Amino acid sequence: NIVDFVPPVATFPANVTQPADNNACSSQVDSLTALVSDNCMSSYTVNWTRIGATTGSGTNSANGIYNVDTTTINWQVIYLVSAGNNDTITGTTTVIIQDTQNPTIQNCPSNITVSNFTGVCEQAVTWTPPTISDNCPGLTVTQTSSPTMGLGPSSDFPVGTTTILYTATDASGNTSTCSFTVTVNDTEDPTFTNQITSLIVSPSPNCEQFVDLSGTVAEDNCDLDSMGTYVGGLSFSITTNSGGPPPVTAANHGDPSGIYPVGDYDITFTAHDIHGNTASYTINLVVEDQQNPVAVCQSLTVGLDSTGMAVVHAADFDNGSTDNCGIDHFEIRYEPPHPHGSSNAYRDTLKLLCADVNQTYMVRFRAVDANGNTNNDNTCTVTIVDDLPPVAICQDITVDLATGASPSVDVYADAMSGSPYVDHSSYDNCTDPGSLKFRIRKDTTGSFMPAGDPVTFDCSEVGPNLVQIRVKDNEGNLNFCQSIVTVRDTTPPVAMCKDITVELNSFGLVSIDPIDVDDGSTDDCPDFVLSLSPSSFNCNDLLPNPSHTVTLTVKDVGGNTATCTATVKVEDKIAPTESCQNFTAELDATGNVTVVPDNIDNGSSDNCSVTTRIVSPNMFTCAHVSTSPDTVILTVGDQSGNTSTCKSSVKVVDNIAPVAICTNVIVAVGSNGQVDVGPGTIGALSTDNCGLFSFTLGVDTNRDNVVDSTLM
Repeated sequence: NIVDFVPPVATFPANVTQPADNNACSSQVDSLTALVSDNCMSSYTVNWTRIGATTGSGTNSANGIYNVDTTTINWQVIYLVSAGNNDTITGTTTVIIQDTQNPTIQNCPSNITVSNFTGVCEQAVTWTPPTISDNCPGLTVTQTSSPTMGLGPSSDFPVGTTTILYTATDASGNTSTCSFTVTVNDTEDPTFTNQITSLIVSPSPNCEQFVDLSGTVAEDNCDLDSMGTYVGGLSFSITTNSGGPPPVTAANHGDPSGIYPVGDYDITFTAHDIHGNTASYTINLVVEDQQNPVAVCQSLTVGLDSTGMAVVHAADFDNGSTDNCGIDHFEIRYEPPHPHGSSNAYRDTLKLLCADVNQTYMVRFRAVDANGNTNNDNTCTVTIVDDLPPVAICQDITVDLATGASPSVDVYADAMSGSPYVDHSSYDNCTDPGSLKFRIRKDTTGSFMPAGDPVTFDCSEVGPNLVQIRVKDNEGNLNFCQSIVTVRDTTPPVAMCKDITVELNSFGLVSIDPIDVDDGSTDDCPDFVLSLSPSSFNCNDLLPNPSHTVTLTVKDVGGNTATCTATVKVEDKIAPTESCQNFTAELDATGNVTVVPDNIDNGSSDNCSVTTRIVSPNMFTCAHVSTSPDTVILTVGDQSGNTSTCKSSVKVVDNIAPVAICTNVIVAVGSNGQVDVGPGTIGALSTDNCGLFSFTLGVDTNRDNVVDSTLM
């Protein structure tokens, strides 16, 4: 009996999780084959059984189509151990097919918009439901509505927007939705139940009237907007056709009652429903004034203006006229007609001229209110006067003094009085320029000259002078103006000069006054001024020529000038200030020395400048060494030839040592064995700047470089 003790090796398929095939509720699985190996290849069989979403059994491969959900495969490998004796290897594989596909919704209705049914706040709406399908069985479909629930096809939908939602859910919990809106618009306007189109009232005496305009009522197929902005769903506005602001402010309610002044008003009521629909209607309110003004007139005195005319306005005559609604304007006319023949119709103004001066006219006066009502006539007077002064116009003028011993010039107020004159076409509103009366005075104080008389200016008034003229018209009105009269002296002075000689002072300077060279200059007017150029001199003016030309200028009060020239000779008669110092002079190598001024001068000075310095005597030799100190004289001079001297001592010294020169000599010894050799023999070639006086000779008999004896 043969026994196989080695079991097969079985590897079962791994668990499978995968989605269902598109548009199917299952999926093909091809990885479900068990792998078995055995030493006896034909001694085993592979069996499997499916339980769960997909059922069935078979051998070898379990590949195939598996339904959505979980299927368990139980595996058996039955193998032969020995004759008539089998054994089994088992295993399991889980196959999960997932439904991940949402249901399909087709033909979802579009948004629906309709208007309400007349007179109600709703509308019936219907539609075809969408087509809904799924890849697997077990599909459920729901339809909801919001915010109003329970609405579906053919339901009555309220005004507003309702959202319809279809929800499809399959057995695996996958969902799809379809939504659309049903909008019912309220397109119906509110209506008014009590309309009037016009109203006319008369005001009380104060030109205004309280008008009761309450009671307007409106209704709507839905509801009026009475819970929000508008009280009772109403508002009103007012247009003032007669001008001015509305007497009652527009408001969000339906009662424009109030106090209305005289005028024409359009009062517009507007009804508002909760959906923004509005309806309006207008009442025309007229408040009429039928009361006449009470006119009160005052008499006037009127002055003419600068053009000789006066325009009197009707309002100028008013003296407290009244009206319940206010006076719009006044009107006047002459009574009787104006003597110059002007129109006698009522008007706003009266025009008065110079011919009316000092006249009094009767005028008729009336008031007209804003509504055209007028009163009975009143009368008063207007008196015309000319109280406007002339226009005085002055001109600045320039006049020249007459030449002579006492120069003067006359200036007049106006051309009719004489020339030159100050008036520059003064005029008056009513008086002819030729009839104006002029007077003049100097400055703005003091008395005016008699009419026609001038003011006189002399040398003391050369330059600008303020004058004033007075202008008088036929009515005695006065006016004044000022001008500047510039008086000129046009006669030049006579300049006369004389020559002078001046001396520089200790500082080397000299200044001269114009009077020093003036030789009797004259002018028509006193108080002329002298000036001189140049007027100062210094040391530089001594050379090369001490005589200089100066110009004397004579200027009078009128600015006229004359000149003459004079010669000014500049002199310096101040000698220099000398200063000496003692000096030690050293002889040079030749035995001579020269003393220069710088050796002796100790700061000599001059008011101008020191130009020469001389030392005498100034040359010294060896002979002066024994006689010094010697007296020298320093002479100091300036450019004008002024000199001064001082003395000092000069000590002559010789500070140069002799130059010793030794000469070798050969001598013969005498019979006594000796020879005389003097210092002069050895130093015969020695020299000195002042000559040699003595020699000293040292003898080294031992030849040890030490002098053993000295010979003179």
